[in-house]
Amino acid sequence: MNDNWKFSDLPYTSPDVEALQARYDALTQRAKDAQGPEELLEVVRQRDALQQEVALCQSIAFIRAFHDVTDEFYQRELQETMPRLETLDTQSLSMAIAESPYAAAVDEAFGPQLRRLLTARNCRPASPSSPLNTSSWWPPPSIRCRARLSAAVSCALH
Repeated sequence: MNDNWKFSDLPYTSPDVEALQARYDALTQRAKDAQGPEELLEVVRQRDALQQEVALCQSIAFIRAFHDVTDEFYQRELQETMPRLETLDTQSLSMAIAESPYAAAVDEAFGPQLRRLLTARNCRPASPSSPLNTSSWWPPPSIRCRARLSAAVSCALH
């Protein structure tokens, strides 16, 4: 992108939930079949890239839907497609990474906090008195979880 880009210039394509699930499933199998630490670390990197792709898609759709509530396409995305993204089975991949015989390499490369995040069944919601309690509409819990995980991986990669 150039220096004069606009948010409206960001491309958006409605996500193919089945294709995304197939990609998660393929990464899960690769994590289970990893023959060494480097193979597992590559799966972690690809998992992070996939999580970021999904989170970007969700973010663009949410922002555009709330920016123009009369836009039928983004309202439909918000009502129909975004909930389907929440059904993606990402936990199987997380557990395959965390339970791998090479999981120590994940700890060494990214720190032990990444594996703790991978094995957490659900992100803990904020306390009821917090402004980010579970009734908050933004960001949805899945984006909050992914943002924490992506931040942990991104920090470790650099």
